[in-house]
Amino acid sequence: MVTCSSFAGIKLKDALPKEKARFRHSDVTFRGGISLGFPLGPLVVGAKGLPKPAPSMSAYYNYRFSPKWAGKIGVHYYWMKTAFETPYKDVVYVGDLPITTSSGTIYIYDTANIMYTVVKDGLFNNHYVSVPVMAEYTIRKGWRVELGGYVAFLLRSQMTGMATEVITGDGSLLSEPVVFDESKRFNKIDYGTKFGASYELRNKMFFGMQGTVGIRDIFQKEFTAPPGDYRNMVIHFDIGYTLGGSKRL
Repeated sequence: MVTCSSFAGIKLKDALPKEKARFRHSDVTFRGGISLGFPLGPLVVGAKGLPKPAPSMSAYYNYRFSPKWAGKIGVHYYWMKTAFETPYKDVVYVGDLPITTSSGTIYIYDTANIMYTVVKDGLFNNHYVSVPVMAEYTIRKGWRVELGGYVAFLLRSQMTGMATEVITGDGSLLSEPVVFDESKRFNKIDYGTKFGASYELRNKMFFGMQGTVGIRDIFQKEFTAPPGDYRNMVIHFDIGYTLGGSKRL
């Protein structure tokens, strides 16, 4: 009886590493869909905003340590596109700003202090490429959740609109709107947390959602018009396909 128990124990012990090794494999996933993003920060009285759908594309290399756990690294290209209307105070305007004096004389200033303005028809349209690193956990067959971080690089930035109701530093009210363009006020590097969930079908296609929440202020320190720090908040909805690896875990 003792001999049989010892023999069974040895066989079970030897089998465990082989069972785990059977699940160790790597695969590559490709995802495509839409992003909805907006700058997350202090609310400004009178401000309005609406995220607009924008493209989202990514590819991930996944290494699956076990039936439950995997590590993944990827490349993710996405836009953060938002329409906005917001009042600004104490803005340094850089550009050709026409100011008409009480006598009717028009002066063109390349730099001027704006005490108050309302920017209408505003548009954020920032393009990023990010490198996310995450851990993935399989809850049950097909269902997975993921959590990690990312570093993103700004490829293109846009923050434009029309400045209306412009009151300059000397109290003058401009009769005509002027172009508002602060597209160069963004930091070139962003970083933060990334999370998501997905469901994979038996044919290796899957549906997923990912969220990106920045930690760093998206604006440069020199840009003092915003009343606080603003961070990227982007939600991605996508479909994808898995190449390589074994059948669905």
